[in-house]
Amino acid sequence: MASSDGECCRAHRLAWRLSRGEIPYGMQVLHKCDNGLCINPDHLFLGTQKDNVDDCIRKGRFRRGEDTGTAKLTPRDVMKIRELHGKQSGYSVGRAYGVDPQTIYNIWNRKKWKHLPEGEEARG
Repeated sequence: MASSDGECCRAHRLAWRLSRGEIPYGMQVLHKCDNGLCINPDHLFLGTQKDNVDDCIRKGRFRRGEDTGTAKLTPRDVMKIRELHGKQSGYSVGRAYGVDPQTIYNIWNRKKWKHLPEGEEARG
């Protein structure tokens, strides 16, 4: 959608600009109602990306791991990958699971799938 100055922007951002003024640099227009299509200015507020993520987590909408819908791995895969740390290369494990070696290193270094517990309790 185009704004009055010809610049392309999303409808809720345009609604904010028309009702409340310019959006400060680095700020996002967030939804109190959690409806991304909503343009009601009373449902909108300004916040940072961190505010947006915190709001998402607080409301139980934050998806991670296989809940994202795009994950190639399951929790069981991740536990098996963790067991291979130090036994195989990230490249060979990545090929075996169809993911980039960096994904394997991120799992091993607990940068990805860190919500899964370590050890026996995770194996279920």
